[in-house]
Amino acid sequence: MPKSHKKFVKFQVPSGFRVDVANSQHSPGQELAPKALAFTANRALIRTIQGPWKKQVIVKSAQARLDTFKASSLKGLVDRKLLFLVPGEAIGDNVGYFFFLQSVIEQLAPARIAVSNTGAASDIYHLDPRIEVFPLWITSEQIRSFDRVIDLLDVPALRELAVKPCDPETALVAYTGMPPTNLYATESESSGKPKQISIFPLASSPMRSLPIELCRYLVRKISEAGIKVTIFLNGKQRQSVVYAQSLQSLAGERVVLHPGCGSLGELLSVIADTDYSVFCDSGPAHLSKLFATRGIAIHTSAEAGPLRGRFNNLQTWQSKFVGKHCAAPCGLAGPWVDGQGRIGCMGSLDLPRQELLKRAVLIDDQTNQSMIADPIPCVDDLNKSREQIWEAIQSSWSSQDVQKGSL
Repeated sequence: MPKSHKKFVKFQVPSGFRVDVANSQHSPGQELAPKALAFTANRALIRTIQGPWKKQVIVKSAQARLDTFKASSLKGLVDRKLLFLVPGEAIGDNVGYFFFLQSVIEQLAPARIAVSNTGAASDIYHLDPRIEVFPLWITSEQIRSFDRVIDLLDVPALRELAVKPCDPETALVAYTGMPPTNLYATESESSGKPKQISIFPLASSPMRSLPIELCRYLVRKISEAGIKVTIFLNGKQRQSVVYAQSLQSLAGERVVLHPGCGSLGELLSVIADTDYSVFCDSGPAHLSKLFATRGIAIHTSAEAGPLRGRFNNLQTWQSKFVGKHCAAPCGLAGPWVDGQGRIGCMGSLDLPRQELLKRAVLIDDQTNQSMIADPIPCVDDLNKSREQIWEAIQSSWSSQDVQKGSL
């Protein structure tokens, strides 16, 4: 029988415990009964288990793999109880997984359907009450209650997202042969000059966030056009402090600097209600697919087309940087480490791709601030293109005949 691609930590807690789900409005937390055997792949929980909770948790294995059923044979599982192992809690990726589960529900009519390992992205799945959610762990007893366990990492493209970002729904549809759901609109129906614009400048990495200079420029232009603008930051990110300090002087009657939503559920509501948004390549841009929110997504190192998938609600702008060792889009989703321990990318470190040794998982405050103050080349290129970006934004509402797509 096939095994899960991801390794799980298998653990017990003699007295049982309860853990809240970070960033969630709808998941009240998980409770583990005393001596129940549980499996987790959540990185934050694993760090806690192996650190502060070390004495109260019994780790049975740090290399456990779950028995699974081939995802390529999913189409034959009609009216079954299905558990899907989600690769991680990245918001944008989970939007794609959610859309794919809609196809599963429509075409296979499962007797029961659930996801595990959704973590901070769990609120997405609460949009459909038919989907059960196991955010942080799942017990052996719960696993046995399903007919089949499907590992989404069976799909090769989903194992390469760090170096070749793509739309997970597109990859899953192609791999399983299951047509996509038609439940969600792929284009925005709204038009005309918006009364208010929201800007979401922060990605999980400074390599994909909007540069501060561009943000300041767009805020001024939007305000001068007589449109109110709200800049949504993220108090949970270290980048947010730098952006707040740099953009605070712009706040006024037409400009609001929002500290960030308290949960993913709140963010979903904001994006559902916004008239027009300017996104970087980030989770909020993917969330816009759920509501056909109109706007523009501005991309740097990751290629816009494969990430957008079949959805055309957003226009896309791609950095046009071309350098000695790389050209945008290079495909890197985040910074890497070279042989000297420096963190960056081919352009910022002036190195060929083969000299980047591994992904930089944890980035210290100094490096974060340095990458914001001195953006990598493909991000800085957006500053040079700021007038053209503003023209593209204006064109999306000033002409009824504007062609949707990449710019």
